[in-house]
Amino acid sequence: MKYILYPNVFVVSGFTRYAIIDVHIKKVYFLPKSLGQLLKKHKLINIDALVRVFGEHNRTQIQELISFLIKNDLVYTDSIIMLKRISKIQLEFNNHSTIGNVLIDLTEKNLSKDYINRLNFLLNRSNTLISALQIRFFGNSSYKLIEYLEFLLQNLCVENIEIILSFHSKSSEEKIIKLCESYLNINRIIIYGSSFEKEILVHGGLSVISYLTLNIPSTKKCGNISHESFNNNLKFYAESQTYNTCLNCKISVDSDGNIKNCPSMKQNFGNIKDTTLEDALNKKGFKKLWNINKDKIKVCQDCEFRYICTDCRAYIEDPKDIYSKPLKCGYDPYTGEWSEWSTNPLKQKAIKYYGMEELVKKDE
Repeated sequence: MKYILYPNVFVVSGFTRYAIIDVHIKKVYFLPKSLGQLLKKHKLINIDALVRVFGEHNRTQIQELISFLIKNDLVYTDSIIMLKRISKIQLEFNNHSTIGNVLIDLTEKNLSKDYINRLNFLLNRSNTLISALQIRFFGNSSYKLIEYLEFLLQNLCVENIEIILSFHSKSSEEKIIKLCESYLNINRIIIYGSSFEKEILVHGGLSVISYLTLNIPSTKKCGNISHESFNNNLKFYAESQTYNTCLNCKISVDSDGNIKNCPSMKQNFGNIKDTTLEDALNKKGFKKLWNINKDKIKVCQDCEFRYICTDCRAYIEDPKDIYSKPLKCGYDPYTGEWSEWSTNPLKQKAIKYYGMEELVKKDE
Protein backbone atom coordinates (compact mmCIF):
# COMPACT_ATOMS: atom_id res chain seq x y z
CA MET A 1 0.00 0.00 0.00
CA LYS A 2 1.20 3.49 -0.86
CA TYR A 3 0.19 6.73 0.82
CA ILE A 4 0.56 10.38 -0.08
CA LEU A 5 0.00 13.58 1.91
CA TYR A 6 -3.11 15.63 1.24
CA PRO A 7 -2.34 18.78 -0.78
CA ASN A 8 -3.37 20.93 2.20
CA VAL A 9 -0.77 19.29 4.46
CA PHE A 10 2.76 20.72 4.68
CA VAL A 11 5.89 19.50 6.43
CA VAL A 12 8.09 22.20 7.97
CA SER A 13 11.57 21.55 9.33
CA GLY A 14 12.69 22.84 12.70
CA PHE A 15 15.94 22.60 14.62
CA THR A 16 14.65 20.11 17.22
CA ARG A 17 11.55 18.69 15.49
CA TYR A 18 9.35 18.91 12.43
CA ALA A 19 5.82 20.29 12.20
CA ILE A 20 3.02 18.90 10.06
CA ILE A 21 0.66 21.76 9.27
CA ASP A 22 -2.85 21.07 8.03
CA VAL A 23 -4.09 24.39 6.65
CA HIS A 24 -7.55 22.98 6.01
CA ILE A 25 -8.54 22.05 9.56
CA LYS A 26 -5.89 24.46 10.95
CA LYS A 27 -4.06 21.98 13.15
CA VAL A 28 -0.37 21.41 13.83
CA TYR A 29 1.24 18.05 14.60
CA PHE A 30 4.83 17.29 15.54
CA LEU A 31 7.33 14.64 14.51
CA PRO A 32 10.88 13.89 15.67
CA LYS A 33 13.54 15.02 13.21
CA SER A 34 14.24 11.55 11.84
CA LEU A 35 10.60 10.96 10.84
CA GLY A 36 10.15 14.54 9.72
CA GLN A 37 13.13 14.30 7.38
CA LEU A 38 11.79 11.06 5.98
CA LEU A 39 8.37 12.56 5.30
CA LYS A 40 9.84 15.75 3.85
CA LYS A 41 12.00 13.83 1.40
CA HIS A 42 9.54 11.11 0.41
CA LYS A 43 6.11 12.53 -0.47
CA LEU A 44 4.99 9.11 -1.68
CA ILE A 45 5.13 6.74 1.27
CA ASN A 46 5.53 3.01 0.75
CA ILE A 47 6.63 0.85 3.66
CA ASP A 48 8.65 -1.68 1.66
CA ALA A 49 10.33 0.98 -0.48
CA LEU A 50 11.30 3.03 2.58
CA VAL A 51 12.59 -0.04 4.36
CA ARG A 52 14.86 -0.74 1.39
CA VAL A 53 16.23 2.80 1.71
CA PHE A 54 16.48 3.10 5.51
CA GLY A 55 17.01 -0.53 6.47
CA GLU A 56 14.93 -3.27 8.09
CA HIS A 57 15.81 -2.00 11.55
CA ASN A 58 13.69 1.12 10.83
CA ARG A 59 10.56 -0.78 9.72
CA THR A 60 8.75 -0.29 13.05
CA GLN A 61 9.45 3.44 13.02
CA ILE A 62 8.21 3.74 9.44
CA GLN A 63 5.04 1.83 10.28
CA GLU A 64 4.46 4.10 13.29
CA LEU A 65 4.76 7.14 11.02
CA ILE A 66 2.16 5.81 8.59
CA SER A 67 -0.19 4.85 11.43
CA PHE A 68 0.15 8.38 12.80
CA LEU A 69 -0.64 9.93 9.40
CA ILE A 70 -3.66 7.69 8.84
CA LYS A 71 -5.00 8.24 12.37
CA ASN A 72 -4.92 12.02 11.91
CA ASP A 73 -6.33 11.86 8.38
CA LEU A 74 -3.29 13.45 6.73
CA VAL A 75 -2.83 10.99 3.83
CA TYR A 76 -4.80 9.06 1.25
CA THR A 77 -3.98 6.10 -0.98
CA ASP A 78 -2.16 7.33 -4.06
CA SER A 79 -3.37 7.16 -7.63
CA ILE A 80 -2.05 8.49 -10.92
CA ILE A 81 -4.83 11.08 -11.06
CA MET A 82 -4.12 12.31 -7.54
CA LEU A 83 -0.40 12.51 -8.17
CA LYS A 84 -0.97 14.68 -11.24
CA ARG A 85 -3.34 16.90 -9.32
CA ILE A 86 -0.89 17.40 -6.47
CA SER A 87 1.98 18.20 -8.84
CA LYS A 88 0.01 21.25 -10.04
CA ILE A 89 -0.48 22.75 -6.58
CA GLN A 90 1.79 25.75 -6.08
CA LEU A 91 2.19 28.04 -3.12
CA GLU A 92 1.79 31.39 -4.83
CA PHE A 93 0.55 34.51 -3.11
CA ASN A 94 -0.98 37.02 -5.48
CA ASN A 95 -1.81 40.55 -4.38
CA HIS A 96 -4.83 42.00 -6.11
CA SER A 97 -4.00 45.45 -4.79
CA THR A 98 -0.81 47.27 -3.92
CA ILE A 99 -2.25 48.23 -0.55
CA GLY A 100 -3.76 45.16 1.05
CA ASN A 101 -4.21 46.31 4.63
CA VAL A 102 -4.60 49.75 6.20
CA LEU A 103 -4.17 50.31 9.94
CA ILE A 104 -5.34 53.56 11.53
CA ASP A 105 -4.64 54.54 15.14
CA LEU A 106 -6.87 57.06 16.88
CA THR A 107 -6.64 58.73 20.27
CA GLU A 108 -8.66 61.36 22.09
CA LYS A 109 -6.42 64.18 20.81
CA ASN A 110 -7.30 63.61 17.15
CA LEU A 111 -10.93 62.65 17.65
CA SER A 112 -12.55 65.49 15.75
CA LYS A 113 -14.89 65.64 12.78
CA ASP A 114 -12.28 67.52 10.74
CA TYR A 115 -9.60 64.88 11.31
CA ILE A 116 -11.99 61.98 10.69
CA ASN A 117 -13.21 63.57 7.45
CA ARG A 118 -9.60 63.96 6.36
CA LEU A 119 -9.02 60.25 6.95
CA ASN A 120 -12.15 59.40 5.00
CA PHE A 121 -10.96 61.55 2.09
CA LEU A 122 -7.54 59.87 2.24
CA LEU A 123 -9.05 56.38 2.03
CA ASN A 124 -11.58 57.26 -0.66
CA ARG A 125 -8.86 58.91 -2.72
CA SER A 126 -6.86 55.67 -2.81
CA ASN A 127 -6.67 54.26 -6.33
CA THR A 128 -6.31 50.66 -5.15
CA LEU A 129 -8.77 48.32 -3.51
CA ILE A 130 -8.19 48.06 0.23
CA SER A 131 -8.78 44.48 1.35
CA ALA A 132 -8.80 45.13 5.08
CA LEU A 133 -9.04 48.16 7.34
CA GLN A 134 -8.27 48.03 11.05
CA ILE A 135 -9.11 50.97 13.29
CA ARG A 136 -7.62 51.05 16.80
CA PHE A 137 -8.62 53.51 19.48
CA PHE A 138 -6.49 54.11 22.59
CA GLY A 139 -8.11 56.24 25.26
CA ASN A 140 -11.04 56.56 27.65
CA SER A 141 -13.50 58.40 25.40
CA SER A 142 -14.32 55.51 23.11
CA TYR A 143 -18.02 56.30 23.33
CA LYS A 144 -17.30 59.40 21.22
CA LEU A 145 -15.58 57.25 18.59
CA ILE A 146 -18.81 55.42 17.77
CA GLU A 147 -20.34 58.72 16.66
CA TYR A 148 -17.37 59.62 14.45
CA LEU A 149 -17.12 56.19 12.83
CA GLU A 150 -20.17 57.02 10.74
CA PHE A 151 -18.14 59.80 9.07
CA LEU A 152 -15.04 57.65 8.67
CA LEU A 153 -16.70 54.59 7.13
CA GLN A 154 -19.15 56.22 4.77
CA ASN A 155 -18.68 55.36 1.09
CA LEU A 156 -15.52 53.32 1.75
CA CYS A 157 -14.80 50.49 -0.68
CA VAL A 158 -13.20 48.11 1.82
CA GLU A 159 -13.78 44.35 1.95
CA ASN A 160 -13.24 43.77 5.69
CA ILE A 161 -13.22 46.18 8.61
CA GLU A 162 -12.08 45.47 12.18
CA ILE A 163 -12.50 48.03 14.97
CA ILE A 164 -10.65 47.85 18.30
CA LEU A 165 -11.67 50.25 21.07
CA SER A 166 -11.62 50.58 24.83
CA PHE A 167 -14.61 49.80 27.02
CA HIS A 168 -16.60 52.70 28.42
CA SER A 169 -19.82 52.59 30.39
CA LYS A 170 -21.27 55.29 28.12
CA SER A 171 -20.67 53.17 25.04
CA SER A 172 -24.15 52.02 24.11
CA GLU A 173 -24.28 48.38 23.09
CA GLU A 174 -27.29 49.24 20.97
CA LYS A 175 -25.29 51.83 18.99
CA ILE A 176 -22.44 49.38 18.45
CA ILE A 177 -24.83 46.74 17.12
CA LYS A 178 -26.49 49.34 14.90
CA LEU A 179 -23.07 50.28 13.48
CA CYS A 180 -22.48 46.64 12.48
CA GLU A 181 -25.94 46.45 10.96
CA SER A 182 -25.32 49.63 8.94
CA TYR A 183 -21.97 48.47 7.51
CA LEU A 184 -21.94 44.89 6.26
CA ASN A 185 -18.16 45.02 5.75
CA ILE A 186 -17.53 45.32 9.51
CA ASN A 187 -16.56 41.76 10.39
CA ARG A 188 -15.46 42.38 13.96
CA ILE A 189 -15.51 44.94 16.76
CA ILE A 190 -13.26 44.23 19.75
CA ILE A 191 -13.97 46.09 22.98
CA TYR A 192 -11.04 45.65 25.36
CA GLY A 193 -10.70 46.48 29.06
CA SER A 194 -14.22 45.32 29.83
CA SER A 195 -15.26 44.01 33.26
CA PHE A 196 -16.88 41.03 31.55
CA GLU A 197 -16.44 38.81 28.51
CA LYS A 198 -19.24 38.57 26.00
CA GLU A 199 -19.79 37.89 22.31
CA ILE A 200 -22.60 39.24 20.16
CA LEU A 201 -23.30 37.89 16.68
CA VAL A 202 -24.73 40.23 14.05
CA HIS A 203 -25.92 39.27 10.56
CA GLY A 204 -26.01 35.61 11.58
CA GLY A 205 -22.40 35.66 12.73
CA LEU A 206 -20.91 37.52 9.76
CA SER A 207 -20.13 40.33 12.21
CA VAL A 208 -18.90 39.65 15.74
CA ILE A 209 -18.77 42.05 18.68
CA SER A 210 -16.36 40.81 21.35
CA TYR A 211 -16.08 42.23 24.87
CA LEU A 212 -12.68 41.29 26.38
CA THR A 213 -11.21 41.80 29.85
CA LEU A 214 -7.79 42.05 28.22
CA ASN A 215 -6.34 45.56 28.38
CA ILE A 216 -4.53 47.17 25.42
CA PRO A 217 -3.09 50.46 26.75
CA SER A 218 -0.99 51.44 23.71
CA THR A 219 0.67 50.31 20.48
CA LYS A 220 3.53 48.88 22.57
CA LYS A 221 1.18 46.05 23.51
CA CYS A 222 1.17 44.65 19.97
CA GLY A 223 3.67 42.21 18.50
CA ASN A 224 3.14 39.37 21.00
CA ILE A 225 3.83 35.93 19.57
CA SER A 226 2.14 32.85 21.01
CA HIS A 227 0.14 29.80 19.97
CA GLU A 228 -2.94 32.02 19.94
CA SER A 229 -1.38 34.36 17.37
CA PHE A 230 -0.57 31.61 14.87
CA ASN A 231 -2.44 31.75 11.58
CA ASN A 232 -2.40 28.45 9.75
CA ASN A 233 -4.66 28.99 6.77
CA LEU A 234 -3.52 28.47 3.19
CA LYS A 235 -3.42 32.16 2.21
CA PHE A 236 -1.25 33.07 5.19
CA TYR A 237 1.01 30.04 4.67
CA ALA A 238 1.48 30.92 1.00
CA GLU A 239 2.24 34.57 1.77
CA SER A 240 4.82 33.59 4.39
CA GLN A 241 6.91 31.74 1.81
CA THR A 242 8.00 35.02 0.25
CA TYR A 243 6.76 37.98 2.25
CA ASN A 244 6.66 39.45 5.72
CA THR A 245 3.28 38.41 7.08
CA CYS A 246 2.77 41.57 9.13
CA LEU A 247 4.05 44.33 6.84
CA ASN A 248 3.53 43.05 3.30
CA CYS A 249 1.15 45.37 1.41
CA LYS A 250 0.39 47.17 4.67
CA ILE A 251 0.24 50.90 5.29
CA SER A 252 -0.52 52.64 8.57
CA VAL A 253 -1.50 56.02 9.93
CA ASP A 254 -0.38 56.67 13.50
CA SER A 255 -2.19 58.85 16.05
CA ASP A 256 -0.34 61.97 14.77
CA GLY A 257 -1.40 61.40 11.17
CA ASN A 258 2.03 60.14 10.10
CA ILE A 259 2.02 57.48 7.37
CA LYS A 260 4.22 54.48 8.21
CA ASN A 261 4.73 50.77 7.66
CA CYS A 262 3.45 50.25 11.20
CA PRO A 263 2.33 52.82 13.81
CA SER A 264 4.94 51.47 16.24
CA MET A 265 7.84 52.25 13.90
CA LYS A 266 9.81 55.50 14.02
CA GLN A 267 10.27 56.16 10.31
CA ASN A 268 7.42 57.92 8.56
CA PHE A 269 6.76 58.66 4.90
CA GLY A 270 4.67 61.79 5.15
CA ASN A 271 1.55 62.99 6.92
CA ILE A 272 -2.09 62.82 5.87
CA LYS A 273 -2.12 66.64 5.76
CA ASP A 274 -0.08 66.64 2.56
CA THR A 275 0.57 63.05 1.49
CA THR A 276 -1.70 60.44 -0.14
CA LEU A 277 -1.34 56.72 0.52
CA GLU A 278 0.04 56.22 -3.00
CA ASP A 279 2.58 59.03 -2.49
CA ALA A 280 3.86 57.38 0.69
CA LEU A 281 3.83 53.95 -0.91
CA ASN A 282 6.07 55.11 -3.75
CA LYS A 283 8.63 56.79 -1.52
CA LYS A 284 12.08 55.21 -1.33
CA GLY A 285 12.34 52.59 1.39
CA PHE A 286 8.63 52.13 2.08
CA LYS A 287 8.54 48.57 0.72
CA LYS A 288 11.96 47.46 1.94
CA LEU A 289 10.51 45.37 4.80
CA TRP A 290 7.83 43.65 2.73
CA ASN A 291 10.14 40.88 1.56
CA ILE A 292 11.70 40.02 4.92
CA ASN A 293 10.11 36.65 5.51
CA LYS A 294 10.82 34.26 8.38
CA ASP A 295 13.47 32.38 6.40
CA LYS A 296 15.60 35.55 6.51
CA ILE A 297 15.17 36.26 10.23
CA LYS A 298 17.71 34.97 12.72
CA VAL A 299 16.43 32.17 14.95
CA CYS A 300 13.04 32.21 13.18
CA GLN A 301 14.64 30.52 10.18
CA ASP A 302 15.22 27.45 12.40
CA CYS A 303 11.69 27.39 13.82
CA GLU A 304 9.04 24.86 12.80
CA PHE A 305 6.31 27.50 13.33
CA ARG A 306 7.82 30.07 10.96
CA TYR A 307 5.24 29.78 8.17
CA ILE A 308 2.20 30.19 10.43
CA CYS A 309 3.71 32.83 12.72
CA THR A 310 3.17 36.54 12.30
CA ASP A 311 6.20 38.79 12.45
CA CYS A 312 7.06 42.07 14.13
CA ARG A 313 9.81 44.34 12.81
CA ALA A 314 8.84 47.21 15.12
CA TYR A 315 10.02 45.47 18.31
CA ILE A 316 13.01 43.18 17.81
CA GLU A 317 15.68 41.67 20.08
CA ASP A 318 18.47 43.70 18.50
CA PRO A 319 17.14 47.13 17.40
CA LYS A 320 20.25 47.61 15.26
CA ASP A 321 19.66 44.44 13.23
CA ILE A 322 16.49 44.43 11.12
CA TYR A 323 16.86 40.65 10.70
CA SER A 324 16.73 40.09 14.45
CA LYS A 325 14.12 37.85 16.09
CA PRO A 326 10.86 39.49 17.30
CA LEU A 327 11.32 40.79 20.84
CA LYS A 328 8.01 39.45 22.13
CA CYS A 329 8.56 35.81 21.24
CA GLY A 330 9.30 33.40 24.07
CA TYR A 331 9.80 30.28 21.94
CA ASP A 332 13.25 28.73 21.57
CA PRO A 333 13.41 26.42 18.52
CA TYR A 334 16.75 25.06 19.75
CA THR A 335 15.14 23.56 22.85
CA GLY A 336 11.53 23.32 21.67
CA GLU A 337 10.34 25.16 24.78
CA TRP A 338 8.31 28.30 25.54
CA SER A 339 9.20 30.80 28.27
CA GLU A 340 8.11 34.28 29.34
CA TRP A 341 9.86 36.66 26.94
CA SER A 342 9.66 39.71 29.23
CA THR A 343 11.80 38.08 31.94
CA ASN A 344 14.49 36.78 29.60
CA PRO A 345 17.81 38.45 30.65
CA LEU A 346 18.91 38.65 27.01
CA LYS A 347 15.90 40.80 26.13
CA GLN A 348 16.20 43.41 28.90
CA LYS A 349 18.39 45.76 26.87
CA ALA A 350 15.82 45.87 24.06
CA ILE A 351 12.94 46.28 26.54
CA LYS A 352 14.72 49.34 27.93
CA TYR A 353 15.47 50.65 24.42
CA TYR A 354 11.75 50.58 23.51
CA GLY A 355 10.71 52.03 26.87
CA MET A 356 8.65 49.00 27.85
CA GLU A 357 9.72 48.66 31.47
CA GLU A 358 6.44 49.88 32.94
CA LEU A 359 4.35 47.93 30.44
CA VAL A 360 6.21 44.72 31.28
CA LYS A 361 5.75 45.29 35.03
CA LYS A 362 1.98 45.67 34.57
CA ASP A 363 1.82 42.33 32.77
CA GLU A 364 3.69 40.47 35.52
